[in-house]
Amino acid sequence: MPILEVWSRVLCVPVIGSVDEERCAHLMMERLLAAVTARRARAVVIDVTGLDRMEASALALFLRVATSVRLLGSACVLAGIGLEVARDLVQEGVPCGDVATCRRLHDALRALLPAARR
Repeated sequence: MPILEVWSRVLCVPVIGSVDEERCAHLMMERLLAAVTARRARAVVIDVTGLDRMEASALALFLRVATSVRLLGSACVLAGIGLEVARDLVQEGVPCGDVATCRRLHDALRALLPAARR
């Protein structure tokens, strides 16, 4: 999972394939939070457009990553949630109300760039 700086202090994490609890916990949580701190990121886009499926146990953990990023003072948006992932989130009863979402990466960047310019 690469962590890309797509704009000054705006990071993007493209997630491809499937996400299990171990991959999400170790790679995303630890590496992303370290990058947010080191790069003083104002915003993060977690792009799940390429995500096929997510284990049920990883769903809540995945959303906690976004919450953790926000607790560090950065905006966080999930972009590209597909039909299967959305259905899994709802079926598992994972509360998603606090996480900002956008249909596409392009939309997320457009929404975040004004905040990054401040």
